[in-house]
Amino acid sequence: KMEAEARPFSFAKLLDGVVATAAPLAVANGNSLSWRWVGATKEGAVGDSRRLRQVLLNLVGNAIKFTRGGKVEIEVECIKAPTPIAEFRVIDTGIGIAPEDLDRIFQDFVTLDTSYARKAGGTGLGLGIARRLANLMGGAIGAQSTASQGTTFWLRVPLVPLSEALLPSDAPERPRSPRESLN
Repeated sequence: KMEAEARPFSFAKLLDGVVATAAPLAVANGNSLSWRWVGATKEGAVGDSRRLRQVLLNLVGNAIKFTRGGKVEIEVECIKAPTPIAEFRVIDTGIGIAPEDLDRIFQDFVTLDTSYARKAGGTGLGLGIARRLANLMGGAIGAQSTASQGTTFWLRVPLVPLSEALLPSDAPERPRSPRESLN
């Protein structure tokens, strides 16, 4: 049974790492790949950056796979709802997805039956795993698309901004015994 981690991380380092990892595939497909903030920027947050990275790499990988000579962009926005939420959007100018297929793509072993998808390959497991990881982190994942006009995948996860988190170094120090002070 997996459990979500809660550790401090930098948004910029996380997203720079996702872009750096996926850049060779983007270039091979003639795509530009970048990330940007929407709204106020945040230094970082407390959450499960390892699983966030896994979900984002899956979404970016799919966007690149189904986009040729286009653009893939990651947007990140911190939304103050009743609890803080980070929303990541992976937006591409690729082949898009028909509305009737949007719910199916998150099921295991589902690949859309088009010749383009067959060329791109894949087992149809990535988005099912991404949905399970989003749920594990207390979040949600979904998509909006129009066939032949691109797709936007979104991932919403509750994250505590670093400015609001009580980090271990912020915790009051316990009194030390004279013996501990000498060591």
